[in-house]
Amino acid sequence: MVDVRRIIEHQNFNRVTLVNDIAVLVLAEKVTFNQFIGPICLPTEKKDLDHKYVRIIGWGSMNQDGDNSPVLKKVDLRVVPLKTCSYNYAGQVDPAADNQICTFGRRKGSCQGDSGGPVLWLDPETNRYTLLGTVSFGKSCASTIPTVNTHVISYVDWIKRTIEATDREANTCAKTT
Repeated sequence: MVDVRRIIEHQNFNRVTLVNDIAVLVLAEKVTFNQFIGPICLPTEKKDLDHKYVRIIGWGSMNQDGDNSPVLKKVDLRVVPLKTCSYNYAGQVDPAADNQICTFGRRKGSCQGDSGGPVLWLDPETNRYTLLGTVSFGKSCASTIPTVNTHVISYVDWIKRTIEATDREANTCAKTT
């Protein structure tokens, strides 16, 4: 584990609606890359991933009001169209905006403690994971209602500027085929 030295929240983060629910963590020390740890790819363009599968990874609870998991868990979920998702989150999800994506899996999904964790898409062109989103909020764990995630493509410029301002040597993966 590596300590976090600083959390830089998006300047327009709204704690009520949870719009712009994204932050950059500045780590207390450099991370050594190896076969298990490496830089994440940021998206380079918006892709239509409705009904495609993505992977969520987290240490969150396995059930409503349960303890966080002692081991890292993963789950594969489908991306749900924003229009479908917005019916369940009136005033919190704007189907016309690009800053959120929704995911769903029958009796599986993210839970408390997973917020801020990655929503990963395996790019078939590169066979590398891309950070599609970050877990934001939901009604309850593994419910019949989709989970709302922050759509990273809308924040790539902000992420890159923030990283550049905090560590000029840090980098993310570059898409190569």
